[in-house]
Amino acid sequence: MLHTQPQHAAPSHQDEIDLRYYWQLVRRFQWQIIGLAATLTLVAALVVLTITPIYKASSRILIEANQAKAVRVQEVVGINTAQRGYFTTQFEILKSREIAAKVVKNLDLVNNINFYDPNKKSFSFSEFLGISEPKEAPSLALIERVIIDSVMGNIKVSPVKES
Repeated sequence: MLHTQPQHAAPSHQDEIDLRYYWQLVRRFQWQIIGLAATLTLVAALVVLTITPIYKASSRILIEANQAKAVRVQEVVGINTAQRGYFTTQFEILKSREIAAKVVKNLDLVNNINFYDPNKKSFSFSEFLGISEPKEAPSLALIERVIIDSVMGNIKVSPVKES
């Protein structure tokens, strides 16, 4: 039976840490460590550069109902179905197409490249096969409709509890 000792055995003393041994390990594998770090940095940079930016905003709106000065028992107890219906209506108005259209118009989102890029190429299977088909530029009304739909799909209206 042949017994061989490993070339780079860990220190035998359990109470001591031999820093020279670990430094030698790092020096021995330095190019692999540097290569791995560079590869991971490159992959992370590529992932970050290809991620589509997401813009998020939030706001709070105070909706007050016009109330009479006299207080009813239901209002004191907190059971007022008429007010609940009023607030539900206000929430639906905030999510409406008309409000989204005003946002698109006021912020000029049709000309914002983050919402519509006229130079962006979309994949076409017929172009891939080499079959050319004449493409018409989308109309301004169609672009506006798509952007309004996008804005509407991203609006969330939720009440603040107990307020």
